[in-house]
Amino acid sequence: LVETDLFSADALEFYTRWNLGDPVTDAEVAEYRTPERGGAQGDYRDGMPEKIANVIDCLKTHPNSKRATIPIPFATEGSKNVTWEDAGQTKC
Repeated sequence: LVETDLFSADALEFYTRWNLGDPVTDAEVAEYRTPERGGAQGDYRDGMPEKIANVIDCLKTHPNSKRATIPIPFATEGSKNVTWEDAGQTKC
């Protein structure tokens, strides 16, 4: 865990839960979800379960794969549709 002036341990814990779709309180959202911390660009929840399932499927199929990625190019556009099976989407 690497804390900074902008991202305390509590803020990092909040964003981890927020982006995994775990429960957060309204008070936590008000305290931690700020424009300085990315605002809408810090919201990666859309499609996260599918992205995680894609990584698990990849690693079960090819344990040493470098295609086991969780893409986060945009908050709600396109990235949940990336699949490890498409070399064009997952090239480094």
